[in-house]
Amino acid sequence: MIGATDLLQLEDYYDVHQVCVAVVDIQNALSKYPHLKPENECNVKINHWVTVLKAKSATDTISDDEIKQLKMDLETSYQDF
Repeated sequence: MIGATDLLQLEDYYDVHQVCVAVVDIQNALSKYPHLKPENECNVKINHWVTVLKAKSATDTISDDEIKQLKMDLETSYQDF
C-alpha cells in the first residue's frame, strides 16, 4: 500500500492506467492472506477502487476529489491491516 500512496504523492501520476496497476497489486497481495475475510474493510475499500478504476478509460485522469478519497482509503486500509 505504501507504493500506491507514494505514487499518488507525485502529481504527474493521476492517470488511471498508472494508478490502477498499483491498486490491483494491493488487491492481489491482500488476496494471499487467508485470515483476511472478503468483508474486511481493507478488502472492501480496495475492491471498490479497483472497480472504479477499471470502469474508466486508461487515458482518463482521476479527479482531485477521487485522489483525496483514494489516499485516505489507502491510509486507513493500511492502518486497519
